[in-house]
Amino acid sequence: MRTPGEDLDGVYGGIDFLRSVILGKPEEIGDNVVICGGGNTAMDACRTAVRLGAKNVYVVYRRTRNEMPADDLEIREAEEEGVQYKFLTNPISFNGENGKVKSITLQIMELGEPDASGRRKPVPVEGKTEEIEVDSVIMAIGQKLVGEDVSELKLTDRGNIEADIDTFQTNLAKFNAKSAVCALGLVKRKIKRRSNLCLEASAHKTDCRDVHNLLTASYTQSAKNTFCAVAFNEFV
Repeated sequence: MRTPGEDLDGVYGGIDFLRSVILGKPEEIGDNVVICGGGNTAMDACRTAVRLGAKNVYVVYRRTRNEMPADDLEIREAEEEGVQYKFLTNPISFNGENGKVKSITLQIMELGEPDASGRRKPVPVEGKTEEIEVDSVIMAIGQKLVGEDVSELKLTDRGNIEADIDTFQTNLAKFNAKSAVCALGLVKRKIKRRSNLCLEASAHKTDCRDVHNLLTASYTQSAKNTFCAVAFNEFV
């Protein structure tokens, strides 16, 4: 997010936080937890925080509920479990003491004209902020590809796998991005929710075939290892 204070202790990435829980070594999040984001990872994180015993769990999202990309069922069930939504707010600083996050300053937002995605763009309301005391912050705002796991692949300026928009072919002859991207959602064609990726693959037999080929003798062991490494880092 490039927000001041995001390197403080107690500020976690959404996937890192969920991974720690899956591995049986959950982070010490305390009683007051803020999750930044409006997607399904944010929903997983906030509901997991509730289950870990947090007393006050907030989801900070810069647009309104209508624009949230998370599944509506997840949004409703999180609310039923006690999660509090703070719509039209955006973090502008994480404030700490002795290297540990203690509060978060939120910029109050309002919706302006639609942006390239078709959603109304959130714009700051000048002079209006809010501060919340926190024990931890979980940033569920999207993930990046771990570059060292795909060092042989050419990447875009945004750090995603560069591939032909129609054929999904990468710069490696034996690595068709479609076989990885249908599981990772990293190519230019947008797949909105990772929870739907298995359905996306099932709908396209060629995608499924490519995944099969990638994990069988049709591809080199190096390519198999690359795919598994990327998949592990993205989903575990």
